[in-house]
Amino acid sequence: MTTTLPLYTATQVRELDRTAIEEAGIPGYTLMSRAGAAAWDALREDWPEARRILVVCGTGNNGGDGYVLARHAMQAHRRVTVLQAGDAGRLGGDALTARDAYLAGGGEIHAGDPARLPDAEVIVDALFGTGLGRPIEGEWLAVVEAVNRAGIPVLAIDIPSGLHADTGVVLGGAVKANRTVTFIGRKQGLYTGQAAEFTGGITFSDLGVPASIYQRVPPPALLVTAPPLGVLAAPR
Repeated sequence: MTTTLPLYTATQVRELDRTAIEEAGIPGYTLMSRAGAAAWDALREDWPEARRILVVCGTGNNGGDGYVLARHAMQAHRRVTVLQAGDAGRLGGDALTARDAYLAGGGEIHAGDPARLPDAEVIVDALFGTGLGRPIEGEWLAVVEAVNRAGIPVLAIDIPSGLHADTGVVLGGAVKANRTVTFIGRKQGLYTGQAAEFTGGITFSDLGVPASIYQRVPPPALLVTAPPLGVLAAPR
């Protein structure tokens, strides 16, 4: 049976997010909490025996999602290591609230050489979300390269860091994930360009956003799922 799934640009997903907050009355931190919980559920499903979890957080809302996941993992008695990449002073809003909740629960944040990651059984990529629009470099690129060298399974939150959310083009470097958990709207860049080499399996959660919100933002593309098409579906 053929089915179609809506795909959205990063700008449209931000509009869905804004509408859910401002018009549907869902607080931004509630959406972030649901995103972190959904990512934690995906991690447990794919790696139920993992006891040592490394979460690499950026300075935006993607990092906030990572802090929520870290708090859930800690409460489940996993050994959690959080690395904060970039200037921690740039954390603000809901992401700062998520970090403070993690710390209040007894969590710790570790600093160190971004090219040398601590031992873990699963790495959570919470560096960059859909707002990335230029090539990553410097410390950020060092973290991405370290994640890819580690040879450890990776769960990417919302999108693998370094992948353009609209085109699927790699922006200087990108995390190679085994599983990507994406939220509110499926980003078209997860299914185009070079994305197939970086996303792993894709899990989607609408985070409880009402169906009426989606009627306000028509998708620019549809993902068609169909029976095997043989050579018609081969890479170009």
